[in-house]
Amino acid sequence: MTSISRPLVRNEVPAIPLLLKFAYTAFMGVLIPTYLHTYGPREFLWFCDIGLLLALPALWLENSLLASTSAVGVLIAQAIWIADFFGHPIGLRIFGAAGYMFDPTYTHLIRGISLFHIWFPILILWTVHRLGYDRRAFALQTIICIVTLMICRICFIPPNPAIHCNLAVNENCVFGLGASAWRPVSETVWLMCLTVGMPMVFYWPTHKILGWAFPAHRE
Repeated sequence: MTSISRPLVRNEVPAIPLLLKFAYTAFMGVLIPTYLHTYGPREFLWFCDIGLLLALPALWLENSLLASTSAVGVLIAQAIWIADFFGHPIGLRIFGAAGYMFDPTYTHLIRGISLFHIWFPILILWTVHRLGYDRRAFALQTIICIVTLMICRICFIPPNPAIHCNLAVNENCVFGLGASAWRPVSETVWLMCLTVGMPMVFYWPTHKILGWAFPAHRE
């Protein structure tokens, strides 16, 4: 029976430096209360934030499955955010994912915290490099994706300018694309497309690349 974390034998050097563990914990100690105060608990249903949360126990436990799952879940989405962020100043606003970073109505603290989209992919790739890639990550991230999408669909309502309600949000695009929740099909068909499309378009290619680029994790 495999253990949940990577066991260390006596005198073995930890795969993840203690200083990095404390630094990441300190960052999360700022991010979590700030996001809770600004957005509420719903903010942690975004897949990029789920990846951040998974990385915290992954670093401390040196757990390859959690680190690999975080990587599978965020790398393509983070690449989209980074492309939008660096393209925004020159007018290349392809997806609009990072537009809020240039909106003065957001505080400097919120925008500063959000820069994790740039450095977190490097951190999680380095962590997978150190711990090895766990091939079960694709399956686990797919389950996380489906459960999260269902929660977002059940707990929230489509965004509407006439409705001023904290529940009127389009978390993870469950109601359609963008702030207007545009979609070419019905809500039910759209949700079914997301539950199949995200694992196949976002997670499967990442899973295959990570499996090729990094050695398999071994207990």
